[in-house]
Amino acid sequence: MNHHFPLRIATTRTVIACTALLCVSARMVPPVCAQTRVTVHLNNGLSHNYALETTGGIDLTTEGLIAIHESNISGATATFSTGAIRKLTFSRDAAGMETASTDVVTAAPNPTSGRIVLRGLPQGVQAARIYTAAGQLAETCRVEHDGTLDLSRLPQGIYILQAGERRTKIVKL
Repeated sequence: MNHHFPLRIATTRTVIACTALLCVSARMVPPVCAQTRVTVHLNNGLSHNYALETTGGIDLTTEGLIAIHESNISGATATFSTGAIRKLTFSRDAAGMETASTDVVTAAPNPTSGRIVLRGLPQGVQAARIYTAAGQLAETCRVEHDGTLDLSRLPQGIYILQAGERRTKIVKL
């Protein structure tokens, strides 16, 4: 059975934003460096942190549950209803590596029919890439000094805007 749920995956130095995750297998094992940390952000505002070892993983059940196994050896497991999860954040911890940032870029107004203003841009970002919902590069555009972008050339649709290593979803009317 396939499960779809909102997900944001953040790994060291790379942020991948997903509008949905299609899981064709019941087991999902994130890439593991020395250790992978998973933060479960719940709709009620609470967050829970877990450290996945190389033998750990995440199971999606047919009952609409997600089970996080820190290690097959220790048997430590946490279970959540997928409907209670707002997002999952993955980060790889290793000696000397920085952990993932949860900073995101935001766009307003969103949806838009033309110009948007970006907030939360990394220092020095002067260009943004815009991808279709299918992952195809639609356009590379210049970010103005005040953080504005002109999207009037794009057809209506849902896009992923990437500025530096930060991404956000935008809707073009």
